[in-house]
Amino acid sequence: MVTPQSLSEHLGGTSAPAEVLTQVITEAEAMVTAIIGAQKIPEVITDRAILETAADLYGHRSAPNGIKAFGDLDGASPVRIRLDPLAPAKAILAPFLKVVMA
Repeated sequence: MVTPQSLSEHLGGTSAPAEVLTQVITEAEAMVTAIIGAQKIPEVITDRAILETAADLYGHRSAPNGIKAFGDLDGASPVRIRLDPLAPAKAILAPFLKVVMA
């Protein structure tokens, strides 16, 4: 189970309020659950996918329009971040998901 404390530790010890972390965890759980559907996935794998998705969702808060500025010696360097917060979850879940042919 992903908790606000485990997400905070994964993010490097963020000082974000527990309510904010709980909200992104709830959103990440909904997104990952939609990918999994009725398939049986080990809980440890599901939790990791939720944690990675929640971390991406939290990171999007400080990157309006998908651009995040990082400070360097010359000022700030804009960097485009991944727009799909499920990208790491999809990679983690891929070996466990059955391929569906239509």
